[in-house]
Amino acid sequence: MTSQGRAALAPLTNSSQGRQSMIPGPRKSIAPSARAAPANEKRMSVAPSSQVEGRPSTSSQGRLSTLGRQSGAGVRRSSMYGKQAAPGSKKDPRPVSDKQYMGQCVRKVILYLTSHGYDQEINPKLLISPTAKQFFSILQFLVRFVDPSFTITKEKFEEEVPNMFKALKYPFTISPKSLLSVGTPHTWPNLLAALTWLVELISYQEAVEESSNDLMSDKESDAFLNDDQFFLFTSKAYNEWLKGSSQFEEVEAQLETINETHCAKLKQAIDKMNEQKRALQQEITMRTNQPNPVVELETKLAACNSDLGKFKQLITNLNDHMAKVQQIVEDQKAELEAKQNELKAAQKEKELLQHTVDTQPMSAADVEKLTAERVALEEQLAATRALVEENERIVFDKEITISKKVEEFEKAVQAYGTQARKLKLVPSNAKYAKGIEFQIQFNPHNPDAIVDQIRGTIKPELEKLKMDVARSVIEAKNETLTIQEQIERLDEQISNKKDDIEALDSKYKKLEAAYLKEKQTLDEQVRTVSSESESMAAEIARLREASQDAVARSQKSLDAIRREYEEVQASASREKAEMQNIILSSMELLASHKAHIHSNLEALLKYYVKVKNEATTQSVGAPTLIKPEPEAQ
Repeated sequence: MTSQGRAALAPLTNSSQGRQSMIPGPRKSIAPSARAAPANEKRMSVAPSSQVEGRPSTSSQGRLSTLGRQSGAGVRRSSMYGKQAAPGSKKDPRPVSDKQYMGQCVRKVILYLTSHGYDQEINPKLLISPTAKQFFSILQFLVRFVDPSFTITKEKFEEEVPNMFKALKYPFTISPKSLLSVGTPHTWPNLLAALTWLVELISYQEAVEESSNDLMSDKESDAFLNDDQFFLFTSKAYNEWLKGSSQFEEVEAQLETINETHCAKLKQAIDKMNEQKRALQQEITMRTNQPNPVVELETKLAACNSDLGKFKQLITNLNDHMAKVQQIVEDQKAELEAKQNELKAAQKEKELLQHTVDTQPMSAADVEKLTAERVALEEQLAATRALVEENERIVFDKEITISKKVEEFEKAVQAYGTQARKLKLVPSNAKYAKGIEFQIQFNPHNPDAIVDQIRGTIKPELEKLKMDVARSVIEAKNETLTIQEQIERLDEQISNKKDDIEALDSKYKKLEAAYLKEKQTLDEQVRTVSSESESMAAEIARLREASQDAVARSQKSLDAIRREYEEVQASASREKAEMQNIILSSMELLASHKAHIHSNLEALLKYYVKVKNEATTQSVGAPTLIKPEPEAQ
């Protein structure tokens, strides 16, 4: 079936017509040299012209012309895929001659051709060294996806193909001489790389158009249609108003219906997102409740060790059985050879007897006797042949049984190799191999070497590794118990520190209450002394008028009271300062102790996390264990 191809990226010649735009009215190009083209006319290229530089249009309303033929206006089209490389001066950095890279290119080209309906025979063998006709057919098929109207003529094949790739801005030069011998080893790698580049270019453009179409469909179904409906509502309401109407219930009902439909869609989207959220939460819960992978790995390790023992026993049994079967085969061969020798001897004897019979006169009794001997010999020959056939059948059955056992042994060796690679035992430089070759080299012609390797190297080393793993597991469990005890002690220390902090807080509150109470007492005493001093001063003033002696006594009493007041005041100030110092020192001590406790708690928490991580890592990475040193507390 001939493939029709998909729509052109853009017309290559001035005779081809452009696609109709998806948006009503002319579409304006963002390139400086482009003009707005009506939908029914040929669309101009949206890429910048050769005289003006600009960014090409990536709108999804049309595809870009990628081939650089002259348009009707005489302006050369420009590609959206990059600038033109300097011809003949750029070296291809791709490993085009590498067989692996060529295989990847062949697979990529075949995948695109088969998925887009290529109607010719195509396979990897064909693309190893294709003919010029096959290359022309593939290239013509791919060019249809760029522009269906563009045709490569066979007469100018060597000229048009390099010009086409040059117009597509292929960064490397394709020599016309290389197209004269397409399938040769020195020309085909470069042509295959160019073909792969063309496939990637078309695939990229398809992806860009698909994403652009999806974006436009989203816009048209959401914001663009809502704007049109709102504009229609405004137009209808304005027309009603111009007609003198002041009631817009019908128009508003239409707008309300549209908004309700939009809101219903939004609610459906919100419900869908909530369902997705619930599904994700269920998945998180399920993954959180999954069993510990360490236990599963330990179970798998035990199963692998059990299977390894079974495989060893199976190999031993197979070797013994193989030796027995070989001995039986050798015995049967020896017996067959003896029977064949007997048959040859009988045939020689028959020939001698026949010669004797032919050369001597015979009587009727001699003929009967010879006939009876011949019948007996024929019966003996038939029995011998039956025995030979039975022996050959037994040998054949034994050989089939041996081949089946060898196949089963090969499968067992492959399964052993797979499990050994999972356990990091092979190759010899693996993590747990320790330089020992655990890989079984299967050779059906030398089973003794396999038995010697298994019994002499693999089995002892595996038993030693098993003991090391068991010892490491025991050490890891002991270390885990030790770490758990340390964690319990740390938890107990943290609890004690918290109790100490609570006791200090209680002591601080008591000291603060005592300080406030003492301060109130001192303030009362100061007020009392002040009031007494004022009353005494009044009394002194009253007694001063009475007598000089009373004044002197009063003065002395006043001085004594003042000294006492100053002493009380000084004592109260000292006590107040001492209490303040005590409270400040207590606060500083409490703050420093709190900071010390906080730093210790952070250190303990870091140590706990470190110990826990190391315990988890050590339990998974057995048999090598490193005991962590606790940090300074």
